[in-house]
Amino acid sequence: MNSGPLDQHPRTLMLTATFPPRGGSGVQRVWYQALAMNAAGFDLHVVTENESATWVADKKSGDTALAAAVSRVNSSPSKILRLLSRIASRLAGTTMYPDSHWQWILSAYRRCCKVIISEEKQVLLVSFGHPSALIVAALTKRRFSGLKLVIDVRDLWVGNPNQFSYVRRSGLMASLDRRIERWAFAKADRVIGVSTGVVEEIQHRYQWLRPDQTHVVQNGFDAAMFDASESSSETSRTNSGVVFRHVGFVGPTQRLDVFFRAVFQLKANDDIGLSDVRFEFTGGNPEYVRSLAASIGVDDLVYCTEYVEHQEAVELMCSADVLLLFWGLGKGTVGGKTYEYLRTNRFIMALDQENQDGRALLEETGRGVWVAADDMSGQVEMLNSLVFKLRNKVVLLEEPLVSVSKYSRESQNAYLIEVLDAAIRESE
Repeated sequence: MNSGPLDQHPRTLMLTATFPPRGGSGVQRVWYQALAMNAAGFDLHVVTENESATWVADKKSGDTALAAAVSRVNSSPSKILRLLSRIASRLAGTTMYPDSHWQWILSAYRRCCKVIISEEKQVLLVSFGHPSALIVAALTKRRFSGLKLVIDVRDLWVGNPNQFSYVRRSGLMASLDRRIERWAFAKADRVIGVSTGVVEEIQHRYQWLRPDQTHVVQNGFDAAMFDASESSSETSRTNSGVVFRHVGFVGPTQRLDVFFRAVFQLKANDDIGLSDVRFEFTGGNPEYVRSLAASIGVDDLVYCTEYVEHQEAVELMCSADVLLLFWGLGKGTVGGKTYEYLRTNRFIMALDQENQDGRALLEETGRGVWVAADDMSGQVEMLNSLVFKLRNKVVLLEEPLVSVSKYSRESQNAYLIEVLDAAIRESE
Protein backbone atom coordinates (compact mmCIF):
# COMPACT_ATOMS: atom_id res chain seq x y z
CA MET A 1 0.00 0.00 0.00
CA ASN A 2 1.22 3.52 -0.79
CA SER A 3 1.97 5.72 2.20
CA GLY A 4 1.24 9.03 0.49
CA PRO A 5 2.96 12.40 0.97
CA LEU A 6 3.52 13.68 4.50
CA ASP A 7 1.77 16.99 3.84
CA GLN A 8 -1.56 15.22 3.36
CA HIS A 9 -3.84 13.50 5.82
CA PRO A 10 -3.99 9.70 5.52
CA ARG A 11 -6.63 8.20 3.28
CA THR A 12 -9.03 6.88 5.90
CA LEU A 13 -11.75 4.26 6.10
CA MET A 14 -14.16 4.67 9.02
CA LEU A 15 -15.97 1.51 10.09
CA THR A 16 -18.95 1.92 12.41
CA ALA A 17 -21.97 -0.28 13.02
CA THR A 18 -24.21 2.72 13.74
CA PHE A 19 -24.33 6.01 11.87
CA PRO A 20 -26.84 8.78 11.07
CA PRO A 21 -29.60 9.15 10.15
CA ARG A 22 -29.95 6.89 13.19
CA GLY A 23 -30.42 9.31 16.08
CA GLY A 24 -29.38 9.18 19.69
CA SER A 25 -26.17 9.73 21.62
CA GLY A 26 -24.45 6.62 20.25
CA VAL A 27 -23.92 8.07 16.79
CA GLN A 28 -22.95 11.64 17.71
CA ARG A 29 -19.28 10.81 18.18
CA VAL A 30 -18.74 9.19 14.78
CA TRP A 31 -20.89 11.80 13.04
CA TYR A 32 -18.83 14.73 14.32
CA GLN A 33 -15.59 12.85 13.69
CA ALA A 34 -16.59 12.36 10.06
CA LEU A 35 -17.54 16.02 9.70
CA ALA A 36 -14.21 17.10 11.21
CA MET A 37 -12.22 14.88 8.87
CA ASN A 38 -14.15 16.23 5.91
CA ALA A 39 -13.41 19.80 6.94
CA ALA A 40 -9.71 18.95 7.34
CA GLY A 41 -9.52 17.57 3.80
CA PHE A 42 -9.38 13.85 4.52
CA ASP A 43 -10.10 11.38 1.74
CA LEU A 44 -12.74 9.63 3.85
CA HIS A 45 -14.99 6.64 3.20
CA VAL A 46 -17.51 5.37 5.78
CA VAL A 47 -18.65 1.73 5.91
CA THR A 48 -21.69 1.32 8.11
CA GLU A 49 -25.12 -0.24 8.56
CA ASN A 50 -27.97 -0.11 6.08
CA GLU A 51 -30.75 0.10 8.65
CA SER A 52 -33.84 2.12 7.79
CA ALA A 53 -36.07 1.06 10.70
CA THR A 54 -34.22 2.80 13.54
CA TRP A 55 -35.82 3.48 16.90
CA VAL A 56 -35.04 7.19 16.52
CA ALA A 57 -33.81 9.22 13.56
CA ASP A 58 -32.19 12.61 13.11
CA LYS A 59 -33.23 13.85 9.70
CA LYS A 60 -30.71 16.69 9.72
CA SER A 61 -27.74 14.35 9.54
CA GLY A 62 -26.95 11.55 7.15
CA ASP A 63 -25.38 10.83 3.79
CA THR A 64 -26.61 13.99 2.08
CA ALA A 65 -25.14 16.19 4.83
CA LEU A 66 -21.76 14.46 4.70
CA ALA A 67 -19.33 15.25 1.90
CA ALA A 68 -17.81 11.77 1.87
CA ALA A 69 -18.53 8.37 0.40
CA VAL A 70 -20.80 6.21 2.56
CA SER A 71 -21.19 2.49 1.90
CA ARG A 72 -24.07 0.84 3.70
CA VAL A 73 -24.12 -2.89 4.44
CA ASN A 74 -27.33 -4.75 5.24
CA SER A 75 -27.44 -5.63 8.93
CA SER A 76 -31.04 -6.72 9.49
CA PRO A 77 -31.31 -10.51 9.81
CA SER A 78 -34.24 -12.61 8.73
CA LYS A 79 -36.89 -13.49 11.31
CA ILE A 80 -35.27 -16.89 11.88
CA LEU A 81 -31.81 -15.39 12.37
CA ARG A 82 -33.24 -12.72 14.65
CA LEU A 83 -34.84 -15.41 16.79
CA LEU A 84 -31.62 -17.45 16.92
CA SER A 85 -29.66 -14.32 17.84
CA ARG A 86 -32.07 -13.56 20.66
CA ILE A 87 -31.76 -17.10 22.01
CA ALA A 88 -27.97 -17.02 21.78
CA SER A 89 -27.82 -13.68 23.57
CA ARG A 90 -30.06 -15.00 26.34
CA LEU A 91 -27.86 -18.08 26.78
CA ALA A 92 -24.72 -15.97 26.74
CA GLY A 93 -26.00 -13.63 29.44
CA THR A 94 -23.89 -10.47 29.76
CA THR A 95 -21.19 -11.60 27.36
CA MET A 96 -19.99 -9.40 24.55
CA TYR A 97 -20.79 -11.66 21.62
CA PRO A 98 -23.03 -12.10 19.76
CA ASP A 99 -24.29 -8.53 19.46
CA SER A 100 -27.12 -7.27 17.28
CA HIS A 101 -24.84 -6.77 14.25
CA TRP A 102 -23.12 -10.17 14.16
CA GLN A 103 -24.81 -11.13 10.87
CA TRP A 104 -23.20 -8.24 8.97
CA ILE A 105 -19.58 -9.25 9.72
CA LEU A 106 -18.83 -11.03 6.42
CA SER A 107 -20.54 -8.43 4.22
CA ALA A 108 -18.87 -5.53 6.05
CA TYR A 109 -15.48 -7.23 5.78
CA ARG A 110 -15.87 -7.69 2.04
CA ARG A 111 -16.92 -4.07 1.60
CA CYS A 112 -13.98 -2.81 3.64
CA CYS A 113 -11.54 -4.86 1.55
CA LYS A 114 -13.03 -3.54 -1.66
CA VAL A 115 -12.77 0.09 -0.52
CA ILE A 116 -9.20 -0.34 0.75
CA ILE A 117 -8.03 -1.83 -2.54
CA SER A 118 -9.85 0.58 -4.85
CA GLU A 119 -9.08 3.75 -2.87
CA GLU A 120 -5.69 2.73 -1.39
CA LYS A 121 -6.75 3.50 2.15
CA GLN A 122 -3.98 3.90 4.71
CA VAL A 123 -5.88 3.98 8.02
CA LEU A 124 -8.86 2.04 9.31
CA LEU A 125 -10.62 3.88 12.13
CA VAL A 126 -13.07 1.48 13.76
CA SER A 127 -15.69 2.82 16.12
CA PHE A 128 -15.97 0.14 18.79
CA GLY A 129 -19.59 0.58 19.72
CA HIS A 130 -21.00 -2.72 18.52
CA PRO A 131 -18.31 -5.37 19.12
CA SER A 132 -18.90 -7.02 15.74
CA ALA A 133 -17.21 -4.02 14.13
CA LEU A 134 -14.09 -4.97 16.08
CA ILE A 135 -14.08 -8.42 14.49
CA VAL A 136 -14.40 -6.88 11.02
CA ALA A 137 -11.50 -4.54 11.77
CA ALA A 138 -9.27 -7.37 13.01
CA LEU A 139 -10.00 -9.48 9.93
CA THR A 140 -9.26 -6.52 7.69
CA LYS A 141 -5.98 -5.75 9.44
CA ARG A 142 -4.93 -9.38 9.11
CA ARG A 143 -5.39 -9.15 5.35
CA PHE A 144 -3.73 -5.75 4.92
CA SER A 145 -0.71 -5.78 7.22
CA GLY A 146 0.41 -2.32 6.08
CA LEU A 147 -2.92 -0.78 7.04
CA LYS A 148 -2.88 1.24 10.27
CA LEU A 149 -5.64 0.14 12.64
CA VAL A 150 -7.00 2.74 15.08
CA ILE A 151 -9.60 1.44 17.56
CA ASP A 152 -11.92 4.03 19.06
CA VAL A 153 -13.63 2.66 22.18
CA ARG A 154 -16.24 5.27 21.62
CA ASP A 155 -19.05 4.96 24.09
CA LEU A 156 -19.58 2.78 27.13
CA TRP A 157 -23.27 3.64 27.24
CA VAL A 158 -24.48 2.52 23.85
CA GLY A 159 -23.91 -0.84 22.19
CA ASN A 160 -20.79 -1.83 24.08
CA PRO A 161 -21.59 -4.53 26.67
CA ASN A 162 -17.87 -4.90 27.35
CA GLN A 163 -17.94 -1.91 29.77
CA PHE A 164 -14.18 -1.74 30.40
CA SER A 165 -14.43 0.05 33.70
CA TYR A 166 -16.25 -2.43 35.86
CA VAL A 167 -17.75 -5.59 34.29
CA ARG A 168 -15.99 -8.78 35.37
CA ARG A 169 -17.26 -12.03 33.91
CA SER A 170 -16.36 -15.70 34.24
CA GLY A 171 -17.15 -18.88 32.40
CA LEU A 172 -16.76 -20.26 28.89
CA MET A 173 -18.46 -17.40 27.04
CA ALA A 174 -16.51 -14.82 29.02
CA SER A 175 -13.29 -16.58 28.07
CA LEU A 176 -14.32 -16.50 24.41
CA ASP A 177 -15.14 -12.81 24.71
CA ARG A 178 -11.73 -12.00 26.10
CA ARG A 179 -9.90 -14.07 23.48
CA ILE A 180 -11.70 -12.31 20.63
CA GLU A 181 -11.11 -8.95 22.22
CA ARG A 182 -7.40 -9.57 22.80
CA TRP A 183 -7.03 -10.83 19.23
CA ALA A 184 -8.40 -7.53 17.91
CA PHE A 185 -6.53 -5.22 20.27
CA ALA A 186 -3.24 -7.00 19.59
CA LYS A 187 -3.53 -5.82 15.98
CA ALA A 188 -4.13 -2.15 16.89
CA ASP A 189 -1.61 0.56 16.06
CA ARG A 190 -3.49 3.13 18.15
CA VAL A 191 -6.27 2.85 20.74
CA ILE A 192 -8.52 5.76 21.69
CA GLY A 193 -10.79 5.95 24.73
CA VAL A 194 -13.50 8.40 25.75
CA SER A 195 -12.03 9.15 29.18
CA THR A 196 -8.89 8.80 31.27
CA GLY A 197 -10.43 5.99 33.31
CA VAL A 198 -11.24 3.96 30.21
CA VAL A 199 -7.74 4.39 28.76
CA GLU A 200 -6.12 3.43 32.07
CA GLU A 201 -8.18 0.23 32.12
CA ILE A 202 -7.19 -0.53 28.52
CA GLN A 203 -3.51 -0.01 29.38
CA HIS A 204 -3.85 -2.30 32.40
CA ARG A 205 -5.58 -5.01 30.41
CA TYR A 206 -3.30 -4.85 27.35
CA GLN A 207 0.10 -4.12 28.77
CA TRP A 208 1.86 -4.55 25.45
CA LEU A 209 0.45 -1.18 24.36
CA ARG A 210 3.04 1.58 24.61
CA PRO A 211 2.02 4.86 26.28
CA ASP A 212 2.23 6.64 22.91
CA GLN A 213 -0.26 4.15 21.43
CA THR A 214 -3.15 5.10 23.72
CA HIS A 215 -5.01 8.40 23.64
CA VAL A 216 -7.95 10.12 25.30
CA VAL A 217 -10.35 11.77 22.85
CA GLN A 218 -13.33 12.84 24.92
CA ASN A 219 -16.86 13.37 23.77
CA GLY A 220 -17.80 17.02 23.59
CA PHE A 221 -20.26 19.67 22.49
CA ASP A 222 -20.95 21.31 19.15
CA ALA A 223 -19.93 24.92 19.85
CA ALA A 224 -21.88 26.38 16.91
CA MET A 225 -25.05 24.59 17.94
CA PHE A 226 -24.84 25.95 21.47
CA ASP A 227 -24.05 29.47 20.28
CA ALA A 228 -27.20 29.38 18.15
CA SER A 229 -29.32 27.94 20.94
CA GLU A 230 -28.43 30.27 23.80
CA SER A 231 -30.41 33.32 22.72
CA SER A 232 -33.51 31.35 21.72
CA SER A 233 -33.46 29.31 24.91
CA GLU A 234 -33.40 32.42 27.07
CA THR A 235 -36.53 33.77 25.41
CA SER A 236 -38.25 30.37 25.69
CA ARG A 237 -37.72 30.10 29.46
CA THR A 238 -40.95 30.38 31.40
CA ASN A 239 -41.80 31.63 34.87
CA SER A 240 -43.93 28.60 35.63
CA GLY A 241 -41.67 27.34 38.39
CA VAL A 242 -38.49 25.37 38.99
CA VAL A 243 -37.48 22.95 36.24
CA PHE A 244 -35.11 20.03 36.84
CA ARG A 245 -34.40 18.46 33.46
CA HIS A 246 -32.69 15.35 32.13
CA VAL A 247 -32.04 15.08 28.40
CA GLY A 248 -31.03 11.71 26.97
CA PHE A 249 -31.40 8.01 27.68
CA VAL A 250 -31.79 6.74 31.22
CA GLY A 251 -32.11 3.14 32.41
CA PRO A 252 -32.13 0.97 35.56
CA THR A 253 -28.33 0.90 35.98
CA GLN A 254 -28.31 4.66 36.50
CA ARG A 255 -30.31 4.34 39.76
CA LEU A 256 -33.19 6.60 38.86
CA ASP A 257 -35.22 4.64 41.42
CA VAL A 258 -33.24 6.13 44.30
CA PHE A 259 -33.70 9.64 42.94
CA PHE A 260 -37.45 9.19 42.62
CA ARG A 261 -37.61 7.92 46.19
CA ALA A 262 -35.78 11.10 47.23
CA VAL A 263 -38.38 13.15 45.35
CA PHE A 264 -41.13 11.15 47.08
CA GLN A 265 -39.55 11.83 50.48
CA LEU A 266 -39.41 15.50 49.64
CA LYS A 267 -43.07 15.38 48.67
CA ALA A 268 -44.06 13.43 51.81
CA ASN A 269 -42.24 15.83 54.15
CA ASP A 270 -43.78 18.79 52.34
CA ASP A 271 -41.16 21.04 53.91
CA ILE A 272 -40.90 23.21 50.82
CA GLY A 273 -44.00 22.35 48.80
CA LEU A 274 -43.52 21.13 45.25
CA SER A 275 -46.46 22.67 43.40
CA ASP A 276 -44.08 24.81 41.31
CA VAL A 277 -41.43 22.10 40.73
CA ARG A 278 -41.18 19.89 37.66
CA PHE A 279 -38.85 16.98 36.90
CA GLU A 280 -38.69 16.65 33.12
CA PHE A 281 -37.18 13.76 31.16
CA THR A 282 -36.68 13.96 27.40
CA GLY A 283 -35.10 11.10 25.51
CA GLY A 284 -34.79 7.45 24.76
CA ASN A 285 -36.67 5.57 27.48
CA PRO A 286 -39.82 7.49 28.49
CA GLU A 287 -41.98 4.43 29.25
CA TYR A 288 -39.47 3.22 31.82
CA VAL A 289 -39.39 6.66 33.46
CA ARG A 290 -43.19 6.94 33.52
CA SER A 291 -43.75 3.48 34.99
CA LEU A 292 -41.04 3.95 37.62
CA ALA A 293 -42.43 7.37 38.62
CA ALA A 294 -45.93 5.89 38.94
CA SER A 295 -44.75 2.94 41.02
CA ILE A 296 -42.97 5.23 43.49
CA GLY A 297 -45.78 7.80 43.58
CA VAL A 298 -44.15 10.84 41.99
CA ASP A 299 -45.85 10.73 38.59
CA ASP A 300 -47.60 14.01 39.39
CA LEU A 301 -44.20 15.72 39.42
CA VAL A 302 -42.48 13.85 36.57
CA TYR A 303 -43.02 14.77 32.91
CA CYS A 304 -41.71 12.65 30.04
CA THR A 305 -41.38 13.32 26.32
CA GLU A 306 -40.02 11.24 23.47
CA TYR A 307 -36.64 11.61 21.80
CA VAL A 308 -36.11 14.95 20.01
CA GLU A 309 -33.53 15.92 17.40
CA HIS A 310 -30.21 17.23 18.63
CA GLN A 311 -30.82 20.95 18.13
CA GLU A 312 -34.03 20.84 20.15
CA ALA A 313 -32.31 18.78 22.83
CA VAL A 314 -29.66 21.47 23.17
CA GLU A 315 -32.33 24.17 23.50
CA LEU A 316 -34.01 22.15 26.25
CA MET A 317 -30.73 21.85 28.12
CA CYS A 318 -30.09 25.58 27.90
CA SER A 319 -33.54 26.46 29.23
CA ALA A 320 -33.45 24.29 32.38
CA ASP A 321 -32.93 25.61 35.90
CA VAL A 322 -31.01 22.50 36.97
CA LEU A 323 -29.73 19.71 34.74
CA LEU A 324 -29.95 16.16 36.08
CA LEU A 325 -27.12 13.82 35.14
CA PHE A 326 -27.38 10.10 35.89
CA TRP A 327 -23.98 8.46 35.50
CA GLY A 328 -23.59 4.73 35.11
CA LEU A 329 -21.27 2.65 37.27
CA GLY A 330 -17.54 3.00 36.68
CA LYS A 331 -14.75 5.56 37.06
CA GLY A 332 -14.61 6.33 33.34
CA THR A 333 -18.29 6.13 32.38
CA VAL A 334 -18.76 9.84 31.79
CA GLY A 335 -21.20 9.88 28.87
CA GLY A 336 -21.42 12.43 26.07
CA LYS A 337 -24.20 14.47 27.71
CA THR A 338 -21.80 15.53 30.47
CA TYR A 339 -19.86 17.77 28.08
CA GLU A 340 -22.98 19.29 26.57
CA TYR A 341 -24.30 19.96 30.06
CA LEU A 342 -21.05 21.76 30.91
CA ARG A 343 -21.46 24.07 27.93
CA THR A 344 -25.00 25.14 28.92
CA ASN A 345 -23.62 27.01 31.94
CA ARG A 346 -26.53 25.59 33.94
CA PHE A 347 -26.13 24.01 37.35
CA ILE A 348 -25.63 20.23 37.15
CA MET A 349 -26.80 17.79 39.80
CA ALA A 350 -25.00 14.54 39.04
CA LEU A 351 -25.93 11.17 40.53
CA ASP A 352 -22.61 9.46 40.95
CA GLN A 353 -21.51 5.81 41.04
CA GLU A 354 -17.79 6.03 41.83
CA ASN A 355 -17.22 8.06 38.66
CA GLN A 356 -13.80 9.60 39.23
CA ASP A 357 -13.54 11.17 35.77
CA GLY A 358 -16.97 12.76 36.04
CA ARG A 359 -16.28 14.14 39.51
CA ALA A 360 -13.04 15.69 38.28
CA LEU A 361 -14.88 17.42 35.42
CA LEU A 362 -17.40 19.00 37.78
CA GLU A 363 -14.71 20.10 40.21
CA GLU A 364 -12.50 21.52 37.46
CA THR A 365 -15.26 23.47 35.74
CA GLY A 366 -17.33 24.45 38.79
CA ARG A 367 -20.54 23.62 36.97
CA GLY A 368 -22.31 21.65 39.69
CA VAL A 369 -22.09 18.96 42.35
CA TRP A 370 -22.28 15.20 42.52
CA VAL A 371 -24.27 13.18 45.03
CA ALA A 372 -23.86 9.43 45.48
CA ALA A 373 -26.51 7.58 43.47
CA ASP A 374 -27.49 5.45 46.49
CA ASP A 375 -27.52 8.35 48.99
CA MET A 376 -31.22 9.19 49.18
CA SER A 377 -30.91 11.51 52.18
CA GLY A 378 -28.11 13.43 50.47
CA GLN A 379 -30.27 13.85 47.38
CA VAL A 380 -33.21 15.08 49.48
CA GLU A 381 -30.93 17.64 51.11
CA MET A 382 -29.55 18.79 47.76
CA LEU A 383 -33.02 19.11 46.19
CA ASN A 384 -34.24 21.12 49.18
CA SER A 385 -31.28 23.47 48.88
CA LEU A 386 -31.61 23.97 45.13
CA VAL A 387 -35.35 24.65 45.20
CA PHE A 388 -34.90 27.17 48.03
CA LYS A 389 -32.11 29.01 46.18
CA LEU A 390 -33.98 29.11 42.87
CA ARG A 391 -37.14 30.45 44.47
CA ASN A 392 -35.09 33.18 46.11
CA LYS A 393 -33.24 34.06 42.89
CA VAL A 394 -29.88 32.91 44.23
CA VAL A 395 -27.29 32.44 41.48
CA LEU A 396 -26.20 28.80 41.54
CA LEU A 397 -22.91 29.12 39.64
CA GLU A 398 -20.12 31.42 40.73
CA GLU A 399 -18.80 33.93 38.21
CA PRO A 400 -16.55 33.99 36.31
CA LEU A 401 -17.10 30.50 34.98
CA VAL A 402 -14.11 28.43 33.96
CA SER A 403 -13.86 28.05 30.18
CA VAL A 404 -14.87 24.66 28.78
CA SER A 405 -13.70 25.35 25.20
CA LYS A 406 -11.23 22.46 25.30
CA TYR A 407 -14.22 20.12 25.60
CA SER A 408 -15.75 21.22 22.32
CA ARG A 409 -15.96 18.57 19.64
CA GLU A 410 -13.84 20.81 17.42
CA SER A 411 -11.02 20.72 19.95
CA GLN A 412 -11.32 17.00 20.64
CA ASN A 413 -11.52 16.06 16.96
CA ALA A 414 -8.47 18.21 16.19
CA TYR A 415 -6.58 15.87 18.51
CA LEU A 416 -8.13 12.83 16.80
CA ILE A 417 -6.75 14.10 13.49
CA GLU A 418 -3.29 14.45 15.07
CA VAL A 419 -3.52 10.82 16.20
CA LEU A 420 -4.46 9.61 12.71
CA ASP A 421 -1.66 11.62 11.13
CA ALA A 422 0.86 10.29 13.66
CA ALA A 423 -0.14 6.69 12.91
CA ILE A 424 1.08 7.15 9.35
CA ARG A 425 4.13 9.30 10.08
CA GLU A 426 5.65 6.80 12.51
CA SER A 427 6.07 4.31 9.66
CA GLU A 428 7.81 6.74 7.33
